[in-house]
Amino acid sequence: MEQQAHIPKDMSAFEAFFTSGPLWWDHPGCGFELFGPKHLAVLALVACTIVLLAYAYARLTQDAEKSRPRRRALLAVSLTGTTTMACVYAIRIAQAGLAVSNLPLYSCNLCMVLSIADAIHPSRTLDNVLFAMGLTGGVGALLFCGWTQCPIWCLASLSGFVEHGCLVLFCVMRLVGRDFYPDVHRIWAPITVSAAYLAAIIPVNLAHGTSFMFVPDPMETAPLEALYQALGNPGYTVFFCLALLVLYLLEYAIAGQVRRRA
Repeated sequence: MEQQAHIPKDMSAFEAFFTSGPLWWDHPGCGFELFGPKHLAVLALVACTIVLLAYAYARLTQDAEKSRPRRRALLAVSLTGTTTMACVYAIRIAQAGLAVSNLPLYSCNLCMVLSIADAIHPSRTLDNVLFAMGLTGGVGALLFCGWTQCPIWCLASLSGFVEHGCLVLFCVMRLVGRDFYPDVHRIWAPITVSAAYLAAIIPVNLAHGTSFMFVPDPMETAPLEALYQALGNPGYTVFFCLALLVLYLLEYAIAGQVRRRA
């Protein structure tokens, strides 16, 4: 059953809107249900927006000498997502303190910054990193969002949908616009970046009790918590890494099939 979101008696509507994600854990019952009516409605809105903007992008000129409209569109999307992320984390740090758990260290945060670099200077390597790592993370975050403790209308929640929606939109625009084709021979790029990120973030998680990239402990994040409880560690971490590799391979296989039939 959908939770009844309400404003706590000690908060004004303004305060509630700008309350950071971690602080909502102190107000149970204010969030929304995963795949509940509110979540599904927002997902539908995000999906429609992505389809419409990607279609508009594909209609822009593809001429290399007249590609500024596309470059500007890509930069606008990447800056929108990154600026939203930066503002929300700034508020989060101001309200909840400068703790490691309040820093933008998730893989999607990294991909959002990489999208700016790719918009300014397109790179086949970054294209493939964002296609595999960014698209997977963005879609996963939208479907299994980790901010369900927040009211769906507050900034902490809306920014999550905007940031990850922009990440997915950026990747879809590049694909639909045929700016690049996923190249399985470059799958080493997302695998290398993912491996380097995991190698760096797992010690951080162990030292500070955080769950960036959800390893080695997803900390009740659906649907990974069930796997963690069933497999324990290191079984869960090994399974997670192998599943990520299989998911990347599946993405490239699907992209290859679509390209051959196009």
